[in-house]
Amino acid sequence: MPNDERRAGRSAAWGVAAVVFAGGAIYTSQLANTAVSGFPIWPTYVVGVVATIALYMCFATVWEWWPTGRATTAAGRALVLDLVDELLMDSAYDFARIVDEVER
Repeated sequence: MPNDERRAGRSAAWGVAAVVFAGGAIYTSQLANTAVSGFPIWPTYVVGVVATIALYMCFATVWEWWPTGRATTAAGRALVLDLVDELLMDSAYDFARIVDEVER
């Protein structure tokens, strides 16, 4: 199991993201399944998918699975990692916005 380029730290960060998004999925599922709630169920699926991706990335980072494996060029690898990070950051922002709207 290779551990160069600070992979352990990145893996831990992905693990934290997985736990946070899994908690968000549980929260939104409970919120959507209450008897008098008008909150839709689809945010639960979105946050759950993001949690699953983060859990995969937790292990992919350490074991060099796709998309964190060795790319032919450093630029190609950085592009893939930037795209994945951007996707997760956008999802985190959307989740925070939805929770803020619900709590009002």
